[in-house]
Amino acid sequence: MATRPKVEVSSHPAGGYSVSLDGEFLHPHWVAFLFAGLSANGVSVISGQAQQRSLATWSANFQLDFSRAMQTAQSIDYLALTDQEQLPLVSDIPRLTGFQIQRRTDESLEVRLEANDQLGFLGRLLGKICMLGLFPVEMVISTIGNRIQDTLIFRGIAGMAPSEATRQRLESVLQSGTA
Repeated sequence: MATRPKVEVSSHPAGGYSVSLDGEFLHPHWVAFLFAGLSANGVSVISGQAQQRSLATWSANFQLDFSRAMQTAQSIDYLALTDQEQLPLVSDIPRLTGFQIQRRTDESLEVRLEANDQLGFLGRLLGKICMLGLFPVEMVISTIGNRIQDTLIFRGIAGMAPSEATRQRLESVLQSGTA
């Protein structure tokens, strides 16, 4: 039986909060659900890293901006957000200023994204990409000034390498969001 992931919320002296999540997540789209739920509460993901350690086990740390939030950092139930599909999970793809897709030596897809900062960027993007049968296995999230520069690594269902047709569909989806 899976144990509940560990969650830690901490504040930073310079402002903002970080949330660390470590453990086994039951839903493969947990991170898309989390980001969509945070944005629905006015919380922006500024930066962070997440890495899948096994099929359902993750270690993640995200820096969050609560300046437009409807709740405090301590009042949000982060684990509940990881289990709840936020409707609509799938919406229009966020506006991108650029992207690159590369197939890595392990056959996963590395996607580098650039965009102007926008609330809900990752929740909307991951919601759209999950419909392609792609699942993030690693993320490096960075907002510098007003610019998003994220790197996301994707695998297919059950950790399989994404097919070339899936890579092409991903490219088409990302192209549709390019300004």
